[in-house]
Amino acid sequence: MKRFDVIAMTPDVPSLNSQPELIVEARTKRRWLQILSVTLLLLGGFGYYVYFTNNPLQLVFVEELKKDNFLAASRFNDAREYYQQGRWEEAMSTLAPLLNNETTNPEYLALGAWLSYKFDRYPRALELAEKTLALEPDRAREQALVGACYLAGGEVDRAIEYSKQAVRLDPNLTLPYLTLGEILMRQDRDAKAVLVIKRGARNNPRSIKAWNLLSSAYLKMERLDKAILAGQAALDLDPKSAEAHYNLSRAFYKQQESGPAIRHIQLAEDLYEARGDKNWTAQARQAKDVMLEHFKMRPQDIFQ
Repeated sequence: MKRFDVIAMTPDVPSLNSQPELIVEARTKRRWLQILSVTLLLLGGFGYYVYFTNNPLQLVFVEELKKDNFLAASRFNDAREYYQQGRWEEAMSTLAPLLNNETTNPEYLALGAWLSYKFDRYPRALELAEKTLALEPDRAREQALVGACYLAGGEVDRAIEYSKQAVRLDPNLTLPYLTLGEILMRQDRDAKAVLVIKRGARNNPRSIKAWNLLSSAYLKMERLDKAILAGQAALDLDPKSAEAHYNLSRAFYKQQESGPAIRHIQLAEDLYEARGDKNWTAQARQAKDVMLEHFKMRPQDIFQ
């Protein structure tokens, strides 16, 4: 120790021999490495004790790790970002591993429900939305989603129940008004339906579904100018809306305007076919044939 003190206290004078300084530096590095090694060893031992032994601390640690798994949270955030960007297939594939039978995170379940709804997978959307509500019953958006799914499945009474509950929880939503408006249209209460759908459209003026429903309601009421305006508003938001083209074709057909009627029904047929909707493709094709016959036109005239 005495020798070390002498080396460490060597006067700082110009010299070609730097060995004393190197010796002090090497010994300091060894001391820090020893401290670091002991620290890591203690942490490793604590981790082993916590994770691999049956004690309350281990159980709490593992359960918290499962609930707040960093990778799961990161995956969910990516899926939510894809959803907000309209990249629904990427969102679904990213989220899918989180939607196992043990999932109890309401945010994961809710996003899965909305994605399923976007793909018209109504039974799956209903299942995930109801699981979400079992955990958090006062989620207005998921109440509205359940109502829409019940309507898609033909259960009108339950659709009304959940949609009204969603409105009570949050009057500023759009979907429950559209569900209730569609039900009113099916009951031929078209004037009332227009008022309800308009309320939903005011909450979200960029809702393509709201404008298409308004167009359909005005068509039933023979208010063709308003039907055309609502259909065009939907197309302004989404030029590939098959429903908007279909409604516009019907409105122009009723106004005896062959050109736009045939053009829009052809576009509707093509768009329905592109998304694999066989029923609506067949319906659009049948409507097109009726229009061609009515206007004394040939199929090739569509492209002239």
